[in-house]
Amino acid sequence: MLQLELVKPFPSSSTAYLTKLAEFPTFLLQFCCVIFAFYLMQKEMELTIIKIVLTIIFGLSVLGKMTGKTKLVFEKAGYGKGIMYTIAIAEIILTIGLFTKFELYATVGLLAIIGGALFTLIRLKVKPPKYIMALVTIILLLVLLGIQLSQ
Repeated sequence: MLQLELVKPFPSSSTAYLTKLAEFPTFLLQFCCVIFAFYLMQKEMELTIIKIVLTIIFGLSVLGKMTGKTKLVFEKAGYGKGIMYTIAIAEIILTIGLFTKFELYATVGLLAIIGGALFTLIRLKVKPPKYIMALVTIILLLVLLGIQLSQ
């Protein structure tokens, strides 16, 4: 059977009342700290998810360059194989840099690379559906940069 204990609004002794009053702010402070910790974890988790998605995008880009699938686009744009491999190596280094203390520099570097890729695609007059992935990557990098600058 459930028993309910009636709590008087003012305990008979002032010491008991002060003890109850002192416990409430401590509980409230602990509760606020837990909520803030969850907020920070969520924000850190969002950063990690964005970085993982960017890693997948640039990893596939490097794979395309290393296997020669993008060779025709580079040749059509007037770039040589050396430039293609140099960009692939830069993408690898900068993508790894996203997970280090140099993440801000890595983000700016990747933005420069993908900006150059978008410029090249527009210069080659490629149809818009061909550079949607570049636009999505730029948006993700700008979001990441905004979050990094706000911290």
